[in-house]
Amino acid sequence: ESSDWNKGERVWKVYEADREYDSYLGSPVKAIVSAKSKKEAEMRARKQSTFITGAWAVPTSEKLTPKN
Repeated sequence: ESSDWNKGERVWKVYEADREYDSYLGSPVKAIVSAKSKKEAEMRARKQSTFITGAWAVPTSEKLTPKN
């Protein structure tokens, strides 16, 4: 597998969009995705998890490890 499997993408942590509701839940990360943009990250996260108030993506410096 190529080392640049996600070239041009970065890792995003995705939370509930409503910060008050998210805080009530304890601010859990609902999804971690690799994407080129915030919009794409939120779209990918919605495919992985259910969001009550919408998805809110935050970039992170972490790296994703490809699943075999």
